[in-house]
Amino acid sequence: MGTRTNTLVWAVLCLSQLIYVVIVFQKPPTPRPQDVATTMFPPLFVVAAGLAAGTIWWRRRALVRPIQTGEIDLKSQAGLGRAFTHFILNLVLSQSVAIYGLVLTFLSNQPLYAIGFVAAGLALMWIHRPFAPEVQGPLRDERAELGLPPTQ
Repeated sequence: MGTRTNTLVWAVLCLSQLIYVVIVFQKPPTPRPQDVATTMFPPLFVVAAGLAAGTIWWRRRALVRPIQTGEIDLKSQAGLGRAFTHFILNLVLSQSVAIYGLVLTFLSNQPLYAIGFVAAGLALMWIHRPFAPEVQGPLRDERAELGLPPTQ
């Protein structure tokens, strides 16, 4: 999973979230900010929390487990392609969490929405990073490979 392409896509999406925060502080305030705390924040927060939980569940089910069991072979083009589909889906959904904060900030003139949602989005991006050890291939028992007894 830690291919150059996957890492580049991941890094660019992380950078874009940081750019959201920069945009928020560069944008002039709107003349009539909306009260999003009671209208838009609760549903977007629930959707963002659901997406966060869903991507973590999907990562375990569609990437980590199949890679660890060898069902997805990262040494083959077909395996990399199959893994990339699940990987990019998680990144895009994680990115959407940060976008919700950007929207809330544009509507309310409150930068804390962008900062909070971008922080959550970046946390998800860290969880879904392409170089995480659990998505690099089947776990090996190095002691067994050396002919040593397993540790207790």
